[in-house]
Amino acid sequence: MYNPNTTDDQGELFDVVDTQDRVIGQATRQRVHHDPSLIHRAVGVLIFNTKKQLLMQKRSTTKDTFPGYLVFSVGGHVHSGDTYSATVKREMIEELGTSFPLAPFKKFIEPSDGETEFWSMYVGVHNGPFPNFNNTEADEVRFFDVDELMQSSMSEKLPVPPSVKGLLPMVKELSVSKKLDTLIKKYDKTE
Repeated sequence: MYNPNTTDDQGELFDVVDTQDRVIGQATRQRVHHDPSLIHRAVGVLIFNTKKQLLMQKRSTTKDTFPGYLVFSVGGHVHSGDTYSATVKREMIEELGTSFPLAPFKKFIEPSDGETEFWSMYVGVHNGPFPNFNNTEADEVRFFDVDELMQSSMSEKLPVPPSVKGLLPMVKELSVSKKLDTLIKKYDKTE
């Protein structure tokens, strides 16, 4: 789903990469969002609270793709010449108004919704609240029980893009993993 009335800068320049994540060129945001052959880089963050609920954001209605849909805690594109780690720090501050330690989780290619992205996913633990979230990026941020989120998205009760819906089993697996338990223990010690 694409919003032609977006406030997102369609001229933003992204690196185009091959299936090994090597830069092979550049293209604009508008172009990569309409050509699945142009693999471009993105970051995503899965933020859980100590109850193992997942923070989701409801995208602003001005976003270019899937306006008003629920997506993961933080996400964004890697600008041309930038790195995944620098981008994830920038996106955390830009979208949630805060930054805290994250652990790298997974890298993968995700073809979906008319585009193809090379994702670098991170995971973190924070109980919120997030009062300084960017309301031009998101209309709302809140925690969801992972099982409820999966059921509601599959039954279409919640508007979730197909790409997010397809990754929910990975989120469920992470929510019951020792990796998340370890991060929660570390978080509890730092509070």
